[in-house]
Amino acid sequence: MNNISFGALKKSNASVKYNYNNIYIPYNTSIVELDKNDNKDFQSLYDLAHLWNEKYNGSFAYDILLEASKNKPNFDMFKEHYIALTTQENNFEKLDPEQILGVSMITEYDNSSEINWLQVKPDTKCIGNKNRKFKDIGKAIIDYIKSESSGRHIWLTSSIEAVDFYKKQHFKPRDGRFSKYIFCYNA
Repeated sequence: MNNISFGALKKSNASVKYNYNNIYIPYNTSIVELDKNDNKDFQSLYDLAHLWNEKYNGSFAYDILLEASKNKPNFDMFKEHYIALTTQENNFEKLDPEQILGVSMITEYDNSSEINWLQVKPDTKCIGNKNRKFKDIGKAIIDYIKSESSGRHIWLTSSIEAVDFYKKQHFKPRDGRFSKYIFCYNA
């Protein structure tokens, strides 16, 4: 049987908060998994890297997304998954980079999962941004990853800026020290 590629696949609904007249209200979004065989999905990552770089003056996401878009991972060997949170409601075979609010790469192992990276749209980060349009994007992605972990431990290496965020998501320091910023969530 031939595998037919349909592009990104909607995996779940997710709720974030939307700033409506300075009041945050629930807003429905979609969690999608990018198709490992679809060039359009990786073109979306490439376009997203350039969009975020242009709009936000060179962000951390640019390097990661650009690298991801150029080097299709070996999903079969490493069980890697690219997840996107988007305001797009349909037509997932053509992801619109303007509507992507966050992206993450997860690697599954036998007894654990690793969050290789998680990046939210730079103008939605909480650090110094009181009037952001959306919030709880990272939380929505983490909640989805936790729900899909099937009892496996989830671990990650955090940047210093994200340590408090992961603590709020119930991740614990792996070795009892915060200097390494290695966290584990026990499902």
